[in-house]
Amino acid sequence: MIEDGCSMDILLVNAIFGKKRLSEPMGLCYLAAVLRANGYRNVTILEPRILDMSVDDVVQRVLSVDPDVLGISTFSFQKGHVFDLVRRSRQRGFRGVIVLGGLGATLCHEVYLRECPEIDSIVCGEGELTFLDMVRALSSGSQDWKTLKGVAWRDEAGQVHYNRGRERIRNLDELPFMARDVLEQNISLLGRERVTACVMGGRGCYNNCSFCWISNALDMQEGLRYRQRSVRNIVDEIQMIVETYGVTDFSFEDDNFILPGAAGIERAREFRDEVKKRGLKITFFFQTRPDTVTREAISLFKEAGLAKLFIGIEAITEEDLALYKKCCTPQQLEECLAILRDLDYLPDVEREHRGRVRFGYIAFHPLTTVKSLRQSLEFFQRHRLTPKRLLTKINLYDGDMDIARAFAEKGAAVEGGTYQFKDPMVGKIYECFSEYCGKVFEYREAIRSIEKHLARLGASRSDYEDLCADRRRLDDMALGFLGGLLSIAEESGDMEERRARLDRLLAEELERFDCYARETNLSGRIQECAAKHGATSGMHDMYW
Repeated sequence: MIEDGCSMDILLVNAIFGKKRLSEPMGLCYLAAVLRANGYRNVTILEPRILDMSVDDVVQRVLSVDPDVLGISTFSFQKGHVFDLVRRSRQRGFRGVIVLGGLGATLCHEVYLRECPEIDSIVCGEGELTFLDMVRALSSGSQDWKTLKGVAWRDEAGQVHYNRGRERIRNLDELPFMARDVLEQNISLLGRERVTACVMGGRGCYNNCSFCWISNALDMQEGLRYRQRSVRNIVDEIQMIVETYGVTDFSFEDDNFILPGAAGIERAREFRDEVKKRGLKITFFFQTRPDTVTREAISLFKEAGLAKLFIGIEAITEEDLALYKKCCTPQQLEECLAILRDLDYLPDVEREHRGRVRFGYIAFHPLTTVKSLRQSLEFFQRHRLTPKRLLTKINLYDGDMDIARAFAEKGAAVEGGTYQFKDPMVGKIYECFSEYCGKVFEYREAIRSIEKHLARLGASRSDYEDLCADRRRLDDMALGFLGGLLSIAEESGDMEERRARLDRLLAEELERFDCYARETNLSGRIQECAAKHGATSGMHDMYW
């Protein structure tokens, strides 16, 4: 039912700052779609990342729009920026209602409301219906929004309240297609040939990985933990985007796009058939788990246009897989990669838009051992995986309750979001490897920006093949350096003497790299190629 008098101005901000990113903030786009479907037409979505906006830039936009309601979506790792945005807006005269949402605010609503009193309320969990109800209450001048299920708020005495009980949306097909304001903006900035449209195939997760916020957030609402849209509804939206915007590349933003076993295979077949029946020529990306990868499912998705996918590998040792609650074995991981390789999906970074496998990996955590690092290195060498992921250290943010608890139970010293490695030799390895990669990967990432940019434009590889060879050389050097660090750490003998040898190896390998960079004029060639093709810094992160 369309409401009358829906003249409120509503500004929705995706408060993620730093790296430029070509994406669509799906949560906010769904909020906007639901609000508009219910008569609230004055809804604006602001995605700062592709516009390269700072916190101050967003504050200026807030003040210029001066909305009645400012909705902000955020993650825990952006909490400082969000507080800065809210406080600066208030200090400079903004008097509208400020509502937060997103995983960080959902899991840590007490922290957010206590530490930043300028925030009025937080919508916890799925926000479409809760936020709509809140806007309805605010538009009528009512304070009834404080009684709404799914809302966290602070009373006059500073006490934080959370109204539990909002049930998750059972039938996702009932939602309108998400608003495409940001897609239109991206097309106008970059052209449709360089733009990927985001799509939701389902919500939630059927598993319970200890390092993931999703399971904790799911516990805060009633209803089914994992839901999928019908295939017909998904393909209806894809067809609409193809016909309306001319965009044919899609990214499914689901945490898990495929169910394991026969159900996943059947859904893949239904999706393939629906895409082919409508004559859609598309490419797409999705994320999934190793235990969902079957030859049948991936083959069917390949027929439909699967160009690349993300696999949450995370670890290769049985101990780490158990710690992360990954529910798979090292052998299953090997089999998963073998299936993908046989179907021509490889982790080779040069396969940007066809047959590319991206993956998640957490190499360092408080309980990491030298032995597990050796196993990780051998796994990476065996499958030619990018060494960049070997630098990944688990970060503990507000809301990471399960993994922090697991570390503490095993004797790791975790204080808030910080920790020390239980094995000091692992800590020294991380220190040396981080320092090395911090210098070498600056060049590597500059080359990757060029590679991704030119691959997106379909440029001839002859224009940048020499730099691709340099990047491969840098990858090999990084893997070799980590192997050298581990060899020293694996020796017996005095700890301090081995630590000194690690420092010497770092100095020697950095000097070796400096010589290579000077002799090949690496920096000059990178700058020349980037200038020639208009590949600017940050393009590596901009394209998913």
